[in-house]
Amino acid sequence: IVAALCSLAGLVHFCRHPSLTWSAAACLTGSLSGSGESIQLKPPYASCSPDLSRSTDTLDPRLLFDCHDQLIAGRSESSVFERKAGKHLSAGVTDKVQTLLLFVGYPRSCHSLVGSLLDAHPNMIVAHEYNLLSRWAQWTEEQRTDRNFVFNELFRSSKDEAQAGVRRFVPGTAKARKNPNTYFYGVPHQFQGTYHTKLSVVGDKRGGLTSIFLSKTLRKAHTDLDKAVINHFQEMSSRLQVRLKFIHVVRNPYDIIATMLLRKNNKRRPAEQSTIGRLMINAKSQRVLANRFFKLFVKPVSIVRQHFPTLDTSCERLLTNPQQSLQHLCAFLNIECSESFLADSASIVKSAPSKTRQNIKWTDTALGIIRENMDRFSFLKEYVFYD
Repeated sequence: IVAALCSLAGLVHFCRHPSLTWSAAACLTGSLSGSGESIQLKPPYASCSPDLSRSTDTLDPRLLFDCHDQLIAGRSESSVFERKAGKHLSAGVTDKVQTLLLFVGYPRSCHSLVGSLLDAHPNMIVAHEYNLLSRWAQWTEEQRTDRNFVFNELFRSSKDEAQAGVRRFVPGTAKARKNPNTYFYGVPHQFQGTYHTKLSVVGDKRGGLTSIFLSKTLRKAHTDLDKAVINHFQEMSSRLQVRLKFIHVVRNPYDIIATMLLRKNNKRRPAEQSTIGRLMINAKSQRVLANRFFKLFVKPVSIVRQHFPTLDTSCERLLTNPQQSLQHLCAFLNIECSESFLADSASIVKSAPSKTRQNIKWTDTALGIIRENMDRFSFLKEYVFYD
């Protein structure tokens, strides 16, 4: 009872802030609105968010409870401290979008991290695995030419992920530690699930499955994969009247293939505790998966890189020097990166790159297949087994 009364007292104190028009019903139903374009919070709530002066039309009442809970806990764990409460982007907002961003690449190669960091940028919205390419094929002609519809779909996905998905917690916080089997990518103080002032880039993080879609789906409909890929993306760019750009996150192929092998053979967890080179994987499985990796993933990447603006981003360099990698990403997208965005984003990048390749006892045949195929692609040549 005491706790409930304290929470109610905190809520009433918040709602009595002079910048807000309020009533008890308004606080509980979500109809709180500011009397001006920006809302400045005074103590004790200012400590919940160091940056609550952002332009907003409405406040989600759930943030009031979240804020009060954070004060009681004595620390802030939210990845986003304020969101635009509107469920849709207006045509005035989506009309200013200049770039549609897609990812192409491989599984287990930092795509989720990169997409989450970019979604935190105030002028970008990057959905998490919305699967735009597959949905595009299912939409009507009218939906495919409706920028407002398409961008709102990606906006909804981004917002949902920030509120209830892998971006809802900041890594290392108490709430994140309560879910030890889940990776979290929440960026503190930034704009995951929303935007600020202007929206310039909208995208969808779907790296490995983009490559699979191009390899399998388009190949079934066309004999010429290169032509099919070009036509598909040119149509998308033309209908939405945007520039189409790709991010290709590169990681050491030996590590990606090793992780795929371990997962396929249900040995991922033992590998985390194994001695180096002790895990035996069937020789045929090594050979088949090595060939499959280059056919399903690498070939589509090479086609996209030849015909569309694509930035190669090293997973290993991102983990060791996140701010420099983010600056390159922002420059590629013609977006300015503030010092606060770079610092807050870099604060969640703490893992050294894992060398999964060391856990497997490889066959010479499999290693030879991987090396031979890597040498065919300029963006993979620099990688070696021993580094």
